[in-house]
Amino acid sequence: MASAPRRAPNRNHYVALLDPEVKTVFAAHPAAALFRDLPGAGAALAPRLCVAFGTLRTLYPDPASLPKPTSVALVREKSGHP
Repeated sequence: MASAPRRAPNRNHYVALLDPEVKTVFAAHPAAALFRDLPGAGAALAPRLCVAFGTLRTLYPDPASLPKPTSVALVREKSGHP
């Protein structure tokens, strides 16, 4: 009887391995407070936002320069009333 093939560890295994290092590196980052203090940005989202938006402020000198390269659309909230 042949043994069952070894399964590769799932994604959660790798997240658990990297999570302590992500926390340490992000905590030491000069812009960590900026991303950590954003409303709704918790321990998992803040480092991701830092990576997604980057920290080179010269790339985005004003809010209007952000949407094009990041594919983030500006959305206005409307109540449905004119």
